[in-house]
Amino acid sequence: MLVAFVGAAVAAPAREAIGFQHTRLRDALKAGRLDDEAADSYAAHLAAVNQSLAVMSRAGTSAEQLRAVVEVALGALAQSLGARD
Repeated sequence: MLVAFVGAAVAAPAREAIGFQHTRLRDALKAGRLDDEAADSYAAHLAAVNQSLAVMSRAGTSAEQLRAVVEVALGALAQSLGARD
């Protein structure tokens, strides 16, 4: 649970920021021909990847490793979009 890890003062703004990301991503994915369920799932996944990248970057992960994470996430999305054509 986020609150137990970071405290209530940090959890609320974090939830809000992640929710905002999720909404923007979902809307963009729906505009990109994904159905509601797939758009919602990918939006949650991509928001999580984005947050993970921020933490990994702050922890000193190399740019090469960060790019690899992005490539995997975007590759899965591209495959899903390609399957819908």
